[in-house]
Amino acid sequence: MLKTWWESLTEQEHKLVIVGGTIFSIGLFYLMIWSPLANAVIDNRAALDKQLKLNGWAKDAIVTIKSASGSKVGGNGGSLQQIVNQSSRQFNLQIGRMTPKDQQLTLLIDEVVFNDLLNWLSHLEKKQGIKINNLDITEIEVPGKVRVSRLVIEKS
Repeated sequence: MLKTWWESLTEQEHKLVIVGGTIFSIGLFYLMIWSPLANAVIDNRAALDKQLKLNGWAKDAIVTIKSASGSKVGGNGGSLQQIVNQSSRQFNLQIGRMTPKDQQLTLLIDEVVFNDLLNWLSHLEKKQGIKINNLDITEIEVPGKVRVSRLVIEKS
């Protein structure tokens, strides 16, 4: 059927059908394949640019956070003595003696409730970034209370 139709066309109609078919095929190729691929490339480039900007922002934020955390210890900042004084008042502890040596601080506490001491030491480590190097405690006559004969701490 298609062959008889083709043979019934004149030579001028043959050329017209071939040119029209070629233009139709090129248009169909452009609309179905080329255009979606080109749009996908453009979209992917835009997404990549967006991700690169986000990555740059994240790197800047990391540098800012690291520099900010390097300038302070915990949320409080200040010297080791200041941190100990402020936090010991916050936990109602009476420091008997405080002896600084190099980057460390040695403390003596005459009488303290054991649970208060543990809470304070936990606060120093977790919130203030202070490392406990040595702790010597002795039980006293009063139940629940201890004497800290030596507590050596330093900034982490």
